[in-house]
Amino acid sequence: MQFKPGESGNPKGRPKKAEAMTDILKGELGTLSLIDDEGNAVPAKQAIARKLIDLAMNGDTPALKYIYDRVDGRPKESIDLDHSGNIDITDITAEEREQRIAKLLKETGIICKVKDDPNTD
Repeated sequence: MQFKPGESGNPKGRPKKAEAMTDILKGELGTLSLIDDEGNAVPAKQAIARKLIDLAMNGDTPALKYIYDRVDGRPKESIDLDHSGNIDITDITAEEREQRIAKLLKETGIICKVKDDPNTD
């Protein structure tokens, strides 16, 4: 069905997205303050950062890793693939290759049986 000019196929428009948890947390952290040991108001974000740094300085490895990942960024991970994006299987035997293909076919729902393979039904 074609719509007439000026007529919308969705008169109410796109539905509104639910507010993301990140946005809720940022909003709450922006409004909260804590009182430090000297009686001074400290923004919640700053208090949490101080606590995280304190934990890391006292040997808390997850806190240290979290700070490192946030400050310097996580290191990039890579997987070696050939130029076509395929994994090179030329260094395995024909039998191993046949068994791997059979396993993949079985996992994807395509039933196949490899000759003399006890792992196939």
